[in-house]
Order: sequence, then C-alpha cells, then structure tokens
Amino acid sequence: RSRILSQEELDDEIWEQRELCISKLAAATRDELELREREQQLRADREEHFRQMRAIEVEDHVGFGDFPMLQSRYQLLRLLSRSVHMTIYRAFDLSSLRHVAVRTHIVDPKATDPEERLKSASNEATVLRDAKHPGILGLLDHFNHESHAFATVWELLDYDPLDMYLRRNGVLPEKEARGIVMQLLSMLRCMEAKELRVDPLDLGPPNLLVRAGDVKVSGMGFFSQLRRAEPSRGNRSIMRSASGLTEAQTEPCGRSNLVAALDEDAWLGDWTKAAIRAIGATLHEMLFNRPPVAPEPGAALQLPDCHKTSAECREFLCHVLDRERRLSLAEVSQEPFVAPPARGRPRRAGATGIAHPPLF
Repeated sequence: RSRILSQEELDDEIWEQRELCISKLAAATRDELELREREQQLRADREEHFRQMRAIEVEDHVGFGDFPMLQSRYQLLRLLSRSVHMTIYRAFDLSSLRHVAVRTHIVDPKATDPEERLKSASNEATVLRDAKHPGILGLLDHFNHESHAFATVWELLDYDPLDMYLRRNGVLPEKEARGIVMQLLSMLRCMEAKELRVDPLDLGPPNLLVRAGDVKVSGMGFFSQLRRAEPSRGNRSIMRSASGLTEAQTEPCGRSNLVAALDEDAWLGDWTKAAIRAIGATLHEMLFNRPPVAPEPGAALQLPDCHKTSAECREFLCHVLDRERRLSLAEVSQEPFVAPPARGRPRRAGATGIAHPPLF
C-alpha cells in the first residue's frame, strides 16, 4: 500500500521536477540555438554555391579571355569582379613581384567629353595614390587602356566584403562594430583634410573590406569622373571573395528607403554629412543584420530591441540617422560612442565590455 507523502516531501518532489524541467529546457534551447546557427551557415553556403555556379560560366566569356600582359608589367591571372562598366582581375606585378588587382573602367563613348573624363580620372588617381591612409585600399598605379578605357592597379588583400562576412558569421559584437566606425570616421577626417571626396554610397557593406577588426574602403568612391560613368546602382555584378567567384547585387547602401536618400545631392552638397549617415546605416546593419528603415515624417527612428547594445550606441545611431539633424564630422566626433572618455561622458564598462582605467 502506497504511503501518503507529507507536505514537505511533496514540496521536495515538486522542486526536483521543476529543476529537471529547467535543465531539459536549457538543453533544448541550446540545441535549438545550434540548429539555427547551422541553418544560417547552410543558407549562406547554398547562396554562395548557386552564385558561383553562374559566375564561373561568366568567367569563360569575358574580354581578355587569353589574359594578356598589360603595360609589359601586369600579367592578368583570374577574373575577380565584373559589372557593366568595370572589370577587376587578379594579376601579378612583374616589377614588384607581388599579386595586385587590376581594374579596367570603360567610359561610355557616347558620354559628353569622354577624353576629358579620362584625363580628369587620371588626375584624381594621381592625388589618391599620394593620399595614403590605413582605411583606404592602396592605389599603386594607373594608366590609359585602349580607347575610352582607364585602368587602375590596387593592392590585393585577403579581406572579405562586409556583407558576405555578416551573412556568414551573423551580427558583430558592439565593440568590433565600434572599432570599424571609428576607422571610417578617421578616414573621412583624412579625406576632408586633403580636400578629397568619397561617394557616401560606397561606404556600405558591399564596398567595405574587413578582416580581424580591420576595415578598408575599396577606393572606387573617390573617382567622381568614373563614378559618373557608372549606371544605376541596381545592376548585378560578378565578384570573387576570399572563398571564390560570386554574383552580387551592386547596391552598396540602397537597400532601404532611408539610405536611398543618399543620392546625387549628397555629392554636390556637403558630402561628409551624407557619408556620416551612410556609416550609421552600416553600423545598424552590423549590429542588427538588416538596414535601417526610415520612419514616417515627424516620427522618431525605431531601433530593434537588443539587450547587447549600449545606450551610447543606440543614441549614436539615432543621432547620425536623423535626417533633420544631419551631423557634421566635428559634431559626430563628440558623440560619447566614438569620442575619448575625456571629451565625451565616461564610458561605462557595459558599453564595450571593458572598463577603461585612467591613463594617469
């Protein structure tokens, strides 16, 4: 005959069953998280595989099919990227004995003064070659190529485009994203001091190269003449990343109605303010894995709920993405999220995960 349990024994039995349920729930949650991560990785691998299938077919039908030598110095090796007006090749520099990237730019012969555009592009390349900065892909050489074409030679680095990196690895920690933003702001200050411009649309994830927290701008946004020769930003291109040749949509920052406001007016007006908003949109995508959405007129920008982002970070995003405020480069440098603790508010340990002790 079963014994009647006392109230204390019942409470102990209930507690034991509750703890067992909590343990099983934690194990199921962990397994679900692992399956979601695996699903995300498989989705990225599947997309890359399908792109490579089509891109490899394209590689066999491009110009320079026999991969000749240019300028008796640059031996073309493989196709890296192809769009309507630009083709990028992996090449070997027989003079410096290293691998480089050769980009050929075709100026529409029907455009107004194509020869003048090529001459202006050559002048811009000369200035950019001397304007060295750690956040800009190094321009090594440039020369005219055939008729209505211009070639530039860039350093070749084993970096990944930021958009592919995010698809493969998910969102970035706030500390790493903050470091990328600070590097981009440093590059903007350098370009402004040298009286150079960068197209704000080229500060989006497809045109940013990252590796181990280091970021570099691909460099094409500095050529106003060649940028004018490009068609609309919605064209498809073929691009080879570190893992292979892939097909990509060349829409650097145009995936939302908020970033679509970065148009030709930004280039003709105060380009730095538009560039700052483009950096804010890139930060949003690094933290939340999706571009920001413009609010209704008069409404505040709504950020996704995420307990991993600090108050300074969310305040920074709201300020730089505000179309009414349009922060200048000097104003954004005073934001606590990117300013040194002496200039902004003292940074809390939760903002980046590390408490910064005083230097003295």
